Amino acid sequence: MFESVAELKPLGVGINVLPHAVRELIELGLHDRLDASAVRTAGARAYFSKHGKPIWSEPRGIEAGYKWPQFSIHRGTLQQILLDAATERLGEREHSHQPSSRPAGPRPPTASAPTSSTRRPANRRAP
Repeated sequence: MFESVAELKPLGVGINVLPHAVRELIELGLHDRLDASAVRTAGARAYFSKHGKPIWSEPRGIEAGYKWPQFSIHRGTLQQILLDAATERLGEREHSHQPSSRPAGPRPPTASAPTSSTRRPANRRAP
C-alpha cells in the first residue's frame, strides 16, 4: 500500500479485505486488532427480488471454505491499525516528505499517460 499525504489522518470509506490479504495481516500479528475493529464478512454478497425474496447469495471468508476470514472495515481504521503497528515496530520517527526519504520500491503512477513512442504492442517484449 502506498500513500502520500502531508498529514496522516484516517480518510476513506469501507473496504473488504479478502482472505488472502487477511492471512498476511494475521502473520504481522494484527488479527486481534482487525477482529476488534472490523466486521467478519460471512454471507454479505446477496441479491433479492423487488419483493424481498432471495435470488442469490454467496458465502465469504471462512464460511466460503477459506482458512482466514474476510473483513469489512473502514479504510481509515485499517490505515490507523497499520500505522500503529509500524510505529510500534519502528519507533516514532519524524515524517519527512523529501524525495530522498521515500521508501525503496515502486513509485506511484504519474498523472501523464505514456506517449506513443514509449508504448509497445502487447505481444512485443522489451529490448
